Amino acid sequence: MNRYVVAIVVILVGAGLVTATGVALNQLADYQPPQHAQAKGTASTPNGVVPHVFLHLDTFPDSPDGHPQWEKEHNYHLDRNASIPVTTPHLDWVTYGPTTNLVVPAHSLVTITIDNYDGGETLLNGFYHNVRGTINNQMTVNGKTESSIPSDQVSHTFTIHGIPSNKQPWLFVNVPLQKIPDKIESAGADFGYPPHPNVITFSFMVGGPGHYVWQCEYPCGTTYNGFGGPMMTHGYMNGNFDVV
Repeated sequence: MNRYVVAIVVILVGAGLVTATGVALNQLADYQPPQHAQAKGTASTPNGVVPHVFLHLDTFPDSPDGHPQWEKEHNYHLDRNASIPVTTPHLDWVTYGPTTNLVVPAHSLVTITIDNYDGGETLLNGFYHNVRGTINNQMTVNGKTESSIPSDQVSHTFTIHGIPSNKQPWLFVNVPLQKIPDKIESAGADFGYPPHPNVITFSFMVGGPGHYVWQCEYPCGTTYNGFGGPMMTHGYMNGNFDVV
């Protein structure tokens, strides 16, 4: 009988640790200042004329905190570290910036531009090499329209996951980011980063208010299959996407 009691206690303790970890990560995300989309006029869509709003992100092979001269030259600083005391910053972790908490207005056309400074290898799941959920399931890479990129050319993904709920609209967006070619990833480096990032731009519609999460689906982290560390930590390779 005692062994069953011990087993139940272990299960409950494990569940508590998982819950506590999730709460801690969500609190970390809450402390990170959000980036509010900037409205720039309106757009004509099948849903009528709606506000057209814009967000800008960057992806790095490590933390820009490790490249202070680059930050200074580009007037750049990760909001994560500006708002949260970091005693052991993960300077070697892949990073989205300047923040991973994103806020957009309801019933709007959202355009996101991502400057990617990172290389890559191969996606484990080929599903994510296709553009999904954007206008016409397309994006532009350095001005060229694309609907997918080869799995071995992906650096990261920007993937919004809708949480099934009857209280908010469904939302799923997936955009693969074109990697920086290995031969030029460090050639002519701009204080440690490629001088010319790949620029990825895409647009999608959002409906009514809702709370969503987004993350990178390229295994660029630590531990098993590269899905640990920055992949599961808010402020690095995932965050919140709020429609308000």
